[in-house]
Amino acid sequence: MKKTILLSVFSAALLLMSISCSKDEVPELTERNVPQAIIQGKVWADLNVTLPGYENAPTGTQIMAQVWTGDLMPIEDEAFVHTYQSYEANVDGSGNYSVSVDATTEGLNVRFIMDDFEYNQVQGTNPADSSQIPPKRKIYSAFDLSVGVVAGKTTIKDIYYDTF
Repeated sequence: MKKTILLSVFSAALLLMSISCSKDEVPELTERNVPQAIIQGKVWADLNVTLPGYENAPTGTQIMAQVWTGDLMPIEDEAFVHTYQSYEANVDGSGNYSVSVDATTEGLNVRFIMDDFEYNQVQGTNPADSSQIPPKRKIYSAFDLSVGVVAGKTTIKDIYYDTF
């Protein structure tokens, strides 16, 4: 009888300790509980000076989109550290890109960061003798930009590269 009472008291104490000492849980950002927005567009660069306007940026050019987690889920717990959540897209053969990002129904800003690329820009012909001018190696860059998005919506943003 003494063992049964002692075992019951011990079990109750363990149960009470496990309930009262539980760690505060911070909700996680998962695909299940965060809605998405789509950002898409064309990516342009002047790859051929003999043609008017811009051409499609090379296939595989990388675009990075970043969302500040504090904009998705404002948590005031000092133990929780907000960071940028990154998403990547590559330019396809038609100069298009598309990226899905976490978003809110109130809207938020997405930071876009574009990779530089190098390309042998077509120079055309020499007017003096009609000989082909050799292509010239160029470094192409695009300025970082901010795009506003709303969950469930598609935003179209074209990107223009230039040589600097």
